Amino acid sequence: LVERDEIGLRLVGLDGSSERALAYERLRARARDRSAREEERVLYVAATRARERLVLSGGVAVDAWPKDGPGASPLTWLGPALLGGDLSRLPTSVEPVRDVVWSDGAHTATVRCLVNRPETVGRVLRRASLAPAGASLSIAPSQPACRSQPSPQVAAPAVRSLSYTTLAAWGECGYRFYLTKVLGLREEPVIRIAATAGAPTLDPRVRGILVHALLEDPEPVAGLAAAHDVVLTAAESADVARLAAAFAHSPLAARIARARAVRREHAFAVTLGDTLLTGVVDVLASERGGLRLVVDYKTDALDDGADLATYVDEHYGVQRRVYALAALRAGAARVEVAYAFLERPREPIATRYEASDADRLESELLALAAGLLAGEYPVTDGPHRGLCESCPGRRALCSYPEARTLAERPLPSARPQIAATRSEIGSPQ
Repeated sequence: LVERDEIGLRLVGLDGSSERALAYERLRARARDRSAREEERVLYVAATRARERLVLSGGVAVDAWPKDGPGASPLTWLGPALLGGDLSRLPTSVEPVRDVVWSDGAHTATVRCLVNRPETVGRVLRRASLAPAGASLSIAPSQPACRSQPSPQVAAPAVRSLSYTTLAAWGECGYRFYLTKVLGLREEPVIRIAATAGAPTLDPRVRGILVHALLEDPEPVAGLAAAHDVVLTAAESADVARLAAAFAHSPLAARIARARAVRREHAFAVTLGDTLLTGVVDVLASERGGLRLVVDYKTDALDDGADLATYVDEHYGVQRRVYALAALRAGAARVEVAYAFLERPREPIATRYEASDADRLESELLALAAGLLAGEYPVTDGPHRGLCESCPGRRALCSYPEARTLAERPLPSARPQIAATRSEIGSPQ
């Protein structure tokens, strides 16, 4: 366990024995406390989203109600709270469904309690099915069910490393990032509408992975797909092969062929303040004059009239800074970050940076990552189907209605971008 300036170790011997050293016990207690407070916060957020009916379900031994404490389920304290602290008001085997009047002095509500026991489960289900709206364990959303309202922001563990993917996902929607990356909730399945017969329908992410793999190590598409556990149609195989072959027609391909040294799928790590910034570039080429060329293949589907420079600013502005900073911190005198869109391979977009730009790039990236590093997870200002459809919080936790989260993405608005000097692709000066 590591936290700021403290470290704790749990050492396991060959005989299975274990020994805890340094600050292990203290750090473990803190981690458990953070987890418990975060669980209460998530429960509170979920419960207060209800407008007409709230159903709370959990499992405890009602005949010997457990004590509240570390690791206990929320129902351990929530049940007594809803019953006014009097567990004798719980339903019994004789009366497995009971309406309890709950009051905190200022608010009054009726809570319907259902207790399932082996001998009464059928009766409970029948009674519940005949009950009016609001049945099951319910309480009006305006009445607080929690012991006390948890803080809207719980201190998050310090972020130890960042990547372009992490920054981009957090930047799109901090709350979705929190649900999927911090809490580890699964994304909702997305139902795709069948495309026109014969048209490729491969998931864009899988398509990109296959094309990148083919560019790194040319081999038959069928064998590549099998290695990735993917079954391709004839149209999809042809589409993957077409995109991979397209790069040969890019001006970047000729530059890479002339480069003094070339590294493919090159992993990097660079410090960003007190955090480690990691990533992988498709191609890193060393050219004469100390110029480092970073090339990134893109399989994005593009509109015929799309302005590629604007598109890169909109979608890859953060990634471009990350690549440039990594190359400059590695000792490059100059670096050029180039994007090769395989749907339009003859129109690469490149931006050059000088060594003097390194401090500015670091400051810009730190500013972009400040919220994430501080443990802030704001909801997006621009919900749309592409971002929200698979979000695990869309149906019950999101503050936006489905009319917004399932709407099509609005046209990109003009947003101020941090300036950089863009040059034409060609032979280095």
